[in-house]
Amino acid sequence: MYSDYQIAVYFNEPGEGKGYLLFKVKDNRMDVEEFIALNQEARVNLWNFICQHDSMIDKVKLITSIHDPFPYYLQQPNLKMEVFPYFMGRIVNVEKCLTQYSFIGNKENVFIQIEDLHAPWNTGSYLISDHEVSTFKEKEGSQCANPAARRLHMSINALTAIIIGYKRPLELYELGEMTGPRKEAEILERKVPFQKSFFMTSFKKA
Repeated sequence: MYSDYQIAVYFNEPGEGKGYLLFKVKDNRMDVEEFIALNQEARVNLWNFICQHDSMIDKVKLITSIHDPFPYYLQQPNLKMEVFPYFMGRIVNVEKCLTQYSFIGNKENVFIQIEDLHAPWNTGSYLISDHEVSTFKEKEGSQCANPAARRLHMSINALTAIIIGYKRPLELYELGEMTGPRKEAEILERKVPFQKSFFMTSFKKA
C-alpha cells in the first residue's frame, strides 16, 4: 500500500506482534504515518526504535490520535502539536446501527427522537432498553403513543458523534445539540460505553 514507507513490527517474547510503525526517513526527518501499540511494552519499544535513529534524523513527525499518551511521559513536553479533523462519519440506517451497537446492559431505558433531513427513513423514535432497540416510525397525521416528554431530541449528526465515540451524550446535551429531560440524557450517558475514536487508514492514490 505504501511503497515508499518501511514497516517495523514489535514482537513480544512469545513471538506475538504487539505493535508496528509505518515510516520513512528523508532529509534528516522521520515521518511516521502509522503508530500502533496494543500495550505499554510495545509503545516503549517502538519509541526506542525511533530513538535509535538519532544519528540519522533531527526531527520526527508523527500522525497519531489526540488520545495518545506520549506527551504525558515527557518531563518537558516542548513539542508542536496540531489537531485537525481527519474523517467524517455518517449513519445511513439508524435502526440497523442501533440494533448492532453494543450498549451497556442495565435495567434503564431511554427514548431518542432522531431527525435526518437527508435520509428521512431514519427520522423517528427509538427505544433503547436492556439488550434491545425498538423502532417507532411516525406516519403523517398520526400521533406517537410514546410520551414525548420522555424523549431526547437530536439530529443524525449528534447521534453519529455519540456512536463513533467522538462526543459523550451529556457533552452534547450541555452544548444544546440534544434537548429533552436531563435525566434522560444521564441515562443515555450510562448506556453508551466509553471509547476513543480514531480512524488511521487513509485513502491514497496508487
